Amino acid sequence: MEKEFKDDFIKAVVAKGSRKMPNDDFENQLMSKIQAANDYKKEVSVKLMLSLKFFVGALVLGLIMILSLLFERVTFSYNLKHMAVGALFIIALMGILNIENYKRLIRKYSTS
Repeated sequence: MEKEFKDDFIKAVVAKGSRKMPNDDFENQLMSKIQAANDYKKEVSVKLMLSLKFFVGALVLGLIMILSLLFERVTFSYNLKHMAVGALFIIALMGILNIENYKRLIRKYSTS
């Protein structure tokens, strides 16, 4: 039989080093917080994609409407064509700025 090693100093050091959990349900609370954060990211990702689809659809419809004004066979006044070109510029600028924001948000909330 082996002799049991007894040393009070080592026993005291090990007793001091042992850590206790803050409460008994700590692990379950932590895992539920992690799961809630993951669920939130998934929900935001789905809504972000839906928002992007509607934004692109509205952008395309706006461009079609303005381009149809520009290429209409009926002669419009000079000011209306300038307004249509200005509106195209504004739509293009808004599209570029919003696409950059969407890219940043999609990277932040991607679930991969």
